[in-house]
Amino acid sequence: MKIFIKMLAGATLSLLATAAAHGQALAPGRDLVWPTEFSSETFSCNSFAASREKYLRVSRPAFNCTAGVDCPQDLEQGPPQEMSFMIFYSWVDPTRTTVDVTFDKHGVELIKVATERLIRNMDAVVRSKRRSIHVIGHTDTSGTAAQNLKISQTLSTCLKNMVDVSIHINGYAGAYDFPVTLDARGETEPARSTADGVREPLNRRGEITITY
Repeated sequence: MKIFIKMLAGATLSLLATAAAHGQALAPGRDLVWPTEFSSETFSCNSFAASREKYLRVSRPAFNCTAGVDCPQDLEQGPPQEMSFMIFYSWVDPTRTTVDVTFDKHGVELIKVATERLIRNMDAVVRSKRRSIHVIGHTDTSGTAAQNLKISQTLSTCLKNMVDVSIHINGYAGAYDFPVTLDARGETEPARSTADGVREPLNRRGEITITY
């Protein structure tokens, strides 16, 4: 399995100094926490979807700041930053009535890495006015076009849930509000061209781009 991570990261020392003077830790040093489903050998999107609301009800510490000084709306926006990565998933039987997308611990670890880098780079995230997350789901050609579209929809929603929950349970309240767009493309954009009906691991993938 190939996992690609591209990260353009930066820190603003003057911002950190100002925040420190007002008691705000913009890049928390505490250990991060993860949903219990992330520790399983195999991750099930359907199982996690059932737990999503439970995690989003977890209370978070407030983002303390001084109005007019170091609140997000007062901070100068830094240079654009972007993180893109792919996650690959197991073959899905397209004939099953209930579609569930699963992947192994490598995929889960990728979500954790991406989330942690966001949390640790909070100084850039909170001042950005271009925050966005774009998720695209892809499949191979082993099912019909309609079946594969449904699978890619399940995948893209699942990845959104994973990122949403990971950010929510680790971030400050109000500091990590990302508009998320989902795109399900089924079998229409293969990474590797194949004949119809072929199981191709490289084509079973989700793409996530986080911009801030």
